[in-house]
Amino acid sequence: MIYLSQLMGNPVLDSNDEKIGTVSDLGIATGEVFPRITSLAFMGPGRTPLMISWRKYVDTYNEDVIKLKVPSTEIRFSYLQPNEVLLARDILNKQIVDTRGIRVVRVNDLKLSDTSSTQLRLLGAEVGVRGLLRSLSPKLEQIATRIARSMGHPMQERIIAWSYMDLVERDLSNVKLSVSHKTLDELHPADVADIIERLDSRLRSQVFAQLDDEQRAGAMAEFNDDAMAVELIGGMNEK
Repeated sequence: MIYLSQLMGNPVLDSNDEKIGTVSDLGIATGEVFPRITSLAFMGPGRTPLMISWRKYVDTYNEDVIKLKVPSTEIRFSYLQPNEVLLARDILNKQIVDTRGIRVVRVNDLKLSDTSSTQLRLLGAEVGVRGLLRSLSPKLEQIATRIARSMGHPMQERIIAWSYMDLVERDLSNVKLSVSHKTLDELHPADVADIIERLDSRLRSQVFAQLDDEQRAGAMAEFNDDAMAVELIGGMNEK
């Protein structure tokens, strides 16, 4: 297992061990229960943003470096495809809905699984303190974990599987996020209302706008705060 935070900023070397950039992001192909990493984004010379196919070019990877199969002269760069999203840009540090626990949480890190020597898949989001500490500094996480264990209160991972994640802060309306998980419009109105009430005002309006008239009516009937319903309807009328 490896985390996104452990790959970010790592050097990217070609087959001649020449450094051609540093990792800036990973792309996934949505529509799978546990999506494959399909693209490697990195900052090239002069901080030029570049992207290549993971399957075609990545030879090995670890917490220190990503090595490619070919020399830099043979690389053909690519672009993000319509069915792809970037983990750091689109998911990390964003709010998501845990559709199993029916709650809104913040993504602190992303857990990846090496299904083969070169293939990576997204398992889920780390939403606990360990993920936050690791994103700040892996050494800080290790120190805090040791201290907590010595005090008899081990710090547990808090992972939400991709199959139970639904993004609420995104401009990805045409992207199918997963083949299996519930999305907001499939939840009970009481659960939708609870989720909306937990969001900040900007995201609250964004999520409310994604619902159809029947879903909005059902959610409003479940709000504990009548003023919130008035606020959301007012926001819709202003658009």
